Amino acid sequence: QLVLNALAGLRCEGHLLRPQAVVLGGGGSLTMAPLFGGIIEGFMKFQPSSQLIFSAIGASASIMALIDGSLDFAVTDEILPQSLLQGHDLVVVPVVATAVAVTYSLSEAPSGCNLVLSQEALVRIFNGSVSVWDDNFIAQLNPFIPLPATPITVIVPDRGDEFTLIFKEGLGRFDPTWAATEDTSDQPIWPASLHSRLVFAQSFEHAASLLETLDHVISFIPAPDAQNYQLDVASLGDMTGLEMLPSIETTGLAADGAVFDDTFQADILDSDIDDAYPIAVFSSIVLRRVVPGPSCAPPAALGGFIQWISTNVTASELMQSQGFVAALGGPSTQLDAVLRTLTCGGKPLVPPLPPPPGLNLVPILVPIAAFLLIATAIFIYVGRRIQTRLIEMRRQLDDVQVAVELSDAIATFDLDRMAFLEEIPNPTSTQQSCL
Repeated sequence: QLVLNALAGLRCEGHLLRPQAVVLGGGGSLTMAPLFGGIIEGFMKFQPSSQLIFSAIGASASIMALIDGSLDFAVTDEILPQSLLQGHDLVVVPVVATAVAVTYSLSEAPSGCNLVLSQEALVRIFNGSVSVWDDNFIAQLNPFIPLPATPITVIVPDRGDEFTLIFKEGLGRFDPTWAATEDTSDQPIWPASLHSRLVFAQSFEHAASLLETLDHVISFIPAPDAQNYQLDVASLGDMTGLEMLPSIETTGLAADGAVFDDTFQADILDSDIDDAYPIAVFSSIVLRRVVPGPSCAPPAALGGFIQWISTNVTASELMQSQGFVAALGGPSTQLDAVLRTLTCGGKPLVPPLPPPPGLNLVPILVPIAAFLLIATAIFIYVGRRIQTRLIEMRRQLDDVQVAVELSDAIATFDLDRMAFLEEIPNPTSTQQSCL
């Protein structure tokens, strides 16, 4: 609600912004194109005066276009260095969390029976030390799959991209020796021992097509694409029996455990949160902190777009329907702080928030005061009743004490009387009868 109040008062050069037709351009990876296409369509229904265009030119190219002013925002899956952000005065806002799924095609696997791979087995497959399907590192976790003694064909992208870097970094988290096995030849990102069994895909869409047509192959692909193409997905597990598929729930656990730094970025690879999927990443919007002007309508619309993505239920549902998880899931103080740093024409784009207007505390305070008065009266009444009862009990105790003392006195008197009588000579029978 704080962000909504702030954006409702967006100003430029002291004047309240009025809705006007603005065009915003953004770019990012091909994986993000369907998601942002749907999100932009939803936002334009919410804010018809804004027109947003998303170009799938890749994250790196989009950031360069943002820096040179060709785009208004970029979407990246990488954690950007602070030197880049400070050098070009950029800010980052996390939008969605995405998992990288391990996909495979194995005709021997029964329908509905997911292949299970330990983190160690996954590293060994992609560094080339596990080369056949019936290797013990795979067989020990898949007793119900008749694994063949067939070589494992590995499908990888033919060029570097953000999700390949994320997947490789995940392998490095599972096994610190992974980085040392990388080759530096014409295929620099994969170990040389793997080259004879590699098949290169031109895109993740191409990789999905290969997985549908080839057998005994394994690959990795963004989980939303795996869901879209209905591919078989491996469960990452270990010998303890813990198995995790790249689902909305397991990716959401990784996102929920994120600890954002001062630049509003967080690493959720190999999260310490129980049951969190280990290969997950945030995709973030990158935008310029300072817009020279003179028109402040575009950055104001972009601020509204970011706020809508981060807090709107429709946007969150759209993300989940496509296999993504909302990064923030609602209003965020850190998001609010980032939006407050945006300036246009030398002035803050989002002014300091005033106190909420029309806040009437009387309906709240009157019932509270009445409750306190009633509670006080009850307390006094009960206290007096307790005090009266204590006095009565004290009197009863005093009466008992007097009775005891009297009883003791009588008993003492009887003892003295008996002692006195013992000292008198035995009387005659007549005397006894008179006693």
